[in-house]
Amino acid sequence: MWKGISGSTQQGVEVLTANIATLLDLYGVERGLDHYRSTPTLNFDHYLYYLGQEVFSSVSNELPLSAVRNYEGKIDEVCWLVCHKDFLLKDAYFMEEAIYQLFRIFCMMADLYNDNADDNQFTVKIHPSEALIVVKQLLNSLGLDYNNEEKYDYLKKWDDGLDFGEFLAILRFKDFVKLNDYAASICEAIRDIYQTLIMDVIKKGYLFRRGYVLPTFREYFFVLQPCELTYYKHHTDREVCGTIALDSKFTVKPFIPSSGKTERVPKFTLVSGDRTYELGAQDHKTRLQWISVLQLAITYSTGREGFQRDTVNILDSALTFRLHYNDIISRANRQLGFIFKIANVFRDPLCLRSLYCALIRSILESNAVVWCPYQLTWIARIEAIQRKFVRYALRDLPWRDPLNLPQCEDRCRLLGIVTLDDPLRKRYWWLKSFKETRIHLISWPS
Repeated sequence: MWKGISGSTQQGVEVLTANIATLLDLYGVERGLDHYRSTPTLNFDHYLYYLGQEVFSSVSNELPLSAVRNYEGKIDEVCWLVCHKDFLLKDAYFMEEAIYQLFRIFCMMADLYNDNADDNQFTVKIHPSEALIVVKQLLNSLGLDYNNEEKYDYLKKWDDGLDFGEFLAILRFKDFVKLNDYAASICEAIRDIYQTLIMDVIKKGYLFRRGYVLPTFREYFFVLQPCELTYYKHHTDREVCGTIALDSKFTVKPFIPSSGKTERVPKFTLVSGDRTYELGAQDHKTRLQWISVLQLAITYSTGREGFQRDTVNILDSALTFRLHYNDIISRANRQLGFIFKIANVFRDPLCLRSLYCALIRSILESNAVVWCPYQLTWIARIEAIQRKFVRYALRDLPWRDPLNLPQCEDRCRLLGIVTLDDPLRKRYWWLKSFKETRIHLISWPS
């Protein structure tokens, strides 16, 4: 059935399909793979389409975020059971739980890479720049200085993806295994990254909570996610003491005592209908932080996209968007090459425009109001992607003078797309004039 792979792999894919379908209360779905498309071969794209039509089509689009995250976790567990034997062969650096957490982080950040030798073969790989982010966070969590570790600088220049085995090899910091409690420290650092990226933890820390039956304050360790606020007796505990399910009906506000006196414990309240949760912080600053993140969590509780995955803009250590610029340029160029490869026989410019807007323009415009560059160098690099596409889409038009083509803006109008150059340059000149005005005001004599 499967083109280019063995029967044992075919059987494994059928088992994988059956297990994923069982999670969604579907049974016997895998039997249709043998006769799907009425052909003896089936490539990866066909399999993805089959899953989408026969399995995931049963999932409601109205599922809350908590249910979506629960399904994601169960599906990842099934996939891990299929491939975990290759990565648990007496690993001396990570415990099994840590490897599983790294596996889920890898799956979230990785992309599909097409095999140059066979178009039907795909490999799941992570881009080196994204692997470098994980390396930095782990080193910082271990109290080590990344800037002194020059051996990882090659990841900045390397453009070839890393599979999961290579990803694990990079994270085995063999030079530091002799440090005290290294194994426990690295597992704790991996758990922190896992909670942030996968579990969508927005904030965690100690707070006081007033009891419902006994109205006294007790200290708990709270973990905030977009759809719930969970608390434990201690930060190392796994047993949950209680959960507050958040939704759009909740409001959060500081508690103001009727007496007007300053209280020892700064308090705030979570209110939903007739139920009020009274919480307290160590100081006023911590209370403001929790009020802010709780309002953010309530906002995201109604959506289907988690907070961390929606916050796609990457700031580097200098608080600039250089990493994000390089990331979107790299991803957009990969998608552009994909279009050039699959659409070589397409001659309709409007059909190509639809592909471009769906696969490339969406990358270049996502959250652009936050990261939109003002440096002319970055503007030119981003605009160059669209210029390459415009040349390709209009390559068959009978130009009067092929050596002197119209301006790129005019060719964009033919395709019915807005140039990226105009809004980017407008922001550049606006920021430039703002800086000059600010300098002028500061230097103006009083």
